[in-house]
Amino acid sequence: MSSFHRFNCLVILSIGFFSIVLVATSAYLESPTIGNLTRTAGFSENDFGWNLPQNFYRDALFQKNKKSYQFYSDVVVLGDSFSQDDLNNNWVNYFVEATGLTAQVLHFNQGGASRLLSSPLFLEKPPKLFVFQSVEASLYKRSSQKDCQFPQKISHSELPTIQLDNNRHYSTYSVAREVNHFSLDLDQASHYLLKALSRTIGLNVSDTVALEVTRLGLFSSQVQHQLLIHENDFDKQYLEAEDLELMACNLLAIQKAVEKNGKTRFVLMIAPDKLSAYSKVLADQQYANFSLIPSLGKYSELSMLRLDSLIQDEVERGTVDIYLPNDTHWGSEGYRFAAEQLIDYLNSSANRP
Repeated sequence: MSSFHRFNCLVILSIGFFSIVLVATSAYLESPTIGNLTRTAGFSENDFGWNLPQNFYRDALFQKNKKSYQFYSDVVVLGDSFSQDDLNNNWVNYFVEATGLTAQVLHFNQGGASRLLSSPLFLEKPPKLFVFQSVEASLYKRSSQKDCQFPQKISHSELPTIQLDNNRHYSTYSVAREVNHFSLDLDQASHYLLKALSRTIGLNVSDTVALEVTRLGLFSSQVQHQLLIHENDFDKQYLEAEDLELMACNLLAIQKAVEKNGKTRFVLMIAPDKLSAYSKVLADQQYANFSLIPSLGKYSELSMLRLDSLIQDEVERGTVDIYLPNDTHWGSEGYRFAAEQLIDYLNSSANRP
């Protein structure tokens, strides 16, 4: 056999072998890949997909507003994907059903707090509550204007108490994760193989990082000993003291502007990064103190719901899927928990005007 024929045979065999591997991988992988940490990183839903049902609402109980504050609601949320991306699995739904208040959500992608403050309706008929909700990793970017003077002392004494119902019976229904076997999604298989192989040889080709944890049973996924996080969770360690002070100054300035009318309460609601939420169970504790939320805690005038410590307590209690194992977002248990903690915060005598 000539060298040319041997080369052709080698090429054909290589293509055949790769095709068999690709088809076998595709048959093995569960689809669809729904988690934002598994979708782009070469981690499989087989390993990190959630296996306990999630609770959903059939219809959103709030309005999604891409414009400014142009129609009245009791509550206005300026938020990100934690408040708006999945309208049927969302903390605002739980909050609305539990309290009986009406709500609308403005997304940071369409602008900041000025969308509320500059609205003529805000002067005429302001909401009872304004929730500034941000994921921890993006909080500095959303509250770090260059020039800021700390406002004079903020007093809540003139703000009226918000009357809240306290219904904890929710009209949700359970949904199992969709799992398709033998779907032969060759694009998914090739993507998985490329990323998994690159990770095996030490190449960082995705923004997902797997960290070891010391406690099992915190997720309903097959893999229990690893926590998937986004690499942006590490960036907070580079913020300087003056950066944190600038952030606090701007948040206090927004709070004062919102509450100046004597009718609207302001609450800062930070969704902790996964790294912060599970910091106490990390095997490598060098990553445990990157959170920026505690630095804001020293500003007693800032109306802030400390979800970080509350969620950490839930993690220590062993609550499953507060965050989804394959995603940066809360599971339905986390969304419900956040809503109820906000209600408790508003109802508590320590935080009542």
